[in-house]
Amino acid sequence: MRAIEARQIPINDYLEREGIKPAHVRQGGNVLWYSSPLRAGDSDPSFKVDTQKNLWFDHGMSRGGNVIDLVCELRNMTVRDALRLLEETGLYRGVVVPGSNPALFSGQNKRQFAGEKKKEVRALRTIAGLLKFSELGKSSTRL
Repeated sequence: MRAIEARQIPINDYLEREGIKPAHVRQGGNVLWYSSPLRAGDSDPSFKVDTQKNLWFDHGMSRGGNVIDLVCELRNMTVRDALRLLEETGLYRGVVVPGSNPALFSGQNKRQFAGEKKKEVRALRTIAGLLKFSELGKSSTRL
């Protein structure tokens, strides 16, 4: 599994799979608070997961990151091993949707999508020019 794919795995889904449940749900499920899975004896939930950004932050450790960083911290493993473990979970749900988060795309994909966008803009400008020309023709026949 590539990192770009692994980052799409929702952190809360991974934590749930590990048997870790949120202590508090805030902002309609957009913010989840847990007792820290990284520190023993965390009685006051200080581990925050932002489900919209798919990022975590442990206030007791002043550390955070994405799902890959979390697996590395929890399991004390390398990124390569974390990616392998995340692939085995089966939590990855498919392809990355273009435009969902530009930071997730490789340089090649960014260039490809930028090129497609430029083609669309050119086509729209051509259509607008034709419409303008068509309108000019209509107004001159009225004179």
